[in-house]
Amino acid sequence: MIYRETWLTCIAFKKIEEEIIAYLKEKMVRGGTTALCTVFDKREVYTANLGDCQIVVFQKNSFRNLSTLHDYFNEEERKTIEQKGGIILKNRLEGELALSRSIGDYKYKKYLSSEPEITTHQLKDEDEYIILATDGFWNVRFCVNSPQG
Repeated sequence: MIYRETWLTCIAFKKIEEEIIAYLKEKMVRGGTTALCTVFDKREVYTANLGDCQIVVFQKNSFRNLSTLHDYFNEEERKTIEQKGGIILKNRLEGELALSRSIGDYKYKKYLSSEPEITTHQLKDEDEYIILATDGFWNVRFCVNSPQG
């Protein structure tokens, strides 16, 4: 079942990107965005993320990231962009873009992916709440930077 949802989510993200790029080109402007969504199904949490948003499950004395930051501090993301010929300067693509995945940003599409990272989390009794937020929230409010786990 998860494979079907993964496939459908990737198609949805791709369709949204096509529409955004068409709009940006029509208006002759540049831009892009991150994307993040979560679906709850009984005791399962399905997430789709691309960019620098994070999904974090908080428990009484700990937390767990359900997503990975798609930036150039992430070695896997950096390698992927460099293998496609992208040049990373000061942890930014061509010295400008801080993300390794985005929707839009057509100037960099030959390097960037708009494929979301899909995760599944089985809710536990000790899970208290989940926060979905952009980098601005995490960087200013909590500085949540723990390893996956």
